[in-house]
Order: sequence, then structure tokens, then C-alpha cells
Amino acid sequence: MWYLMVRSVFQAESALQLLVLLLLAVASCGVAVAEGNTSAEAEVSAYRLSVGDRIKVNVLGQADLSVELRVSDTGEIIYPLLGAVEVVGLTREQTEALLYDRLKPDYLVEPVLSVTILSYRQIFLQGEVKQTGPYPYTPGLSLRRAILDAGGFTDLANEDKIYVVNEFDPQGEETRVDQNYRMKPGDIVTVKASLF
Repeated sequence: MWYLMVRSVFQAESALQLLVLLLLAVASCGVAVAEGNTSAEAEVSAYRLSVGDRIKVNVLGQADLSVELRVSDTGEIIYPLLGAVEVVGLTREQTEALLYDRLKPDYLVEPVLSVTILSYRQIFLQGEVKQTGPYPYTPGLSLRRAILDAGGFTDLANEDKIYVVNEFDPQGEETRVDQNYRMKPGDIVTVKASLF
């Protein structure tokens, strides 16, 4: 995103645009320093968009192009002026660069834009938890926290037999995990019952 802002500074047409660009640069610098380098932040940075995710695209000075969108079942967003744009599998930064490249040649001289992930696809808890069903995913969510959100284990739960499969895993293989497992969007968790 920095290179987009820097290129825009050199082509700013007015002092107001230059001021806004500088404020954006300073603000994003402060955010980067304040956030540090945690695993949850690395997770967000490396996260690849998938079906059901909701994103917000902001284009400086272009209210018509600043919109909230959902990644469709076909892996696309329907973006003003551009129509269907395939974003599934792209990171937030890659999505920014793609929209920048598509808007620049034909629609905007030097677009300044950002993409924010508003919500991720859900996780699902089933088996021996008190409230089975879908739950919202948030970066850094542990399985322990997700189970607490589901009301905890039932009396029949075997806390050592917890399996996860991701709905977008091509092999669809269950993996045995412990409660420290870090959840991913689309994870389906099954807590098995104890035999005794």
C-alpha cells in the first residue's frame, strides 16, 4: 500500500490532496508501529480471501467506488466500473494491488485505495459442545475460546478427542488437535463423545 501512496504524492494535483495523502501515510505508519508483530497480525496479513468473506474497499475521493462487498460463491466481487473481479485466494494487499491496476488505466489517474476485511467465513462446532452451530471467526481465535463461546463441553465430551477439518481443504481429512489449536476461517470442529 505504501507504494500506492508514494506514487500518488508525486502526482497530487492540489495541496489538499497532498495533505490527505500525508495524513494517510502517517496514520498507517502509526498503526503499523502500534500493532507490533503478533501471530494474529501475521495471520491477518497472510490471510487469503475466500467465499463468504466481506470486504470494504475505500477509494480516496471516490464515494461511488468506496463499497462493502461479499466474495461470491464463484470467488468474485462485483465492483463498480469493473464488474466481476476474481479475488478468491488473494491476500488483502494483493486485492488492493489488483483493484489499483484495474482502475488506473481507464478510470482514475492515480487511485489511492485500501481494502479491509470486515468479516471472515464462519467456523462450525459440532459434537459434544453445549451449543453446536456456526460461530464468527476472528483472527487469533483459539479452539479453547471457540469451545467456551459454544457454552463449553457437554458431560459426555472427550476433551482429548477433538478433530478439525477445513471446509475448503481439498482432501477433507480430519486432524486431531488440542485446545490450543489456532482456528482458521471455515474450520469444522468435531468433539467426540467419551465411551465411559
